[in-house]
Amino acid sequence: MRIRYSSHAYKRMKQRGISHIHVLHALKFSSQIRRSYGCRKIAEITIENQSIKVVFIEMETYIKVVTVI
Repeated sequence: MRIRYSSHAYKRMKQRGISHIHVLHALKFSSQIRRSYGCRKIAEITIENQSIKVVFIEMETYIKVVTVI
């Protein structure tokens, strides 16, 4: 699975101390994926007592991470 990150997602990950591994884990093993605005989806998972939400768009050949909450 190829993943591309928006500059906004990188900024939020750094601010919130969320690693690329956490994002990948959320995308692969999310307990819940729900639809969001437009074609966006939200993957939600709890890792080390921290709730992580990954807002992403499924493209044809990759996943684009829009932001991480």
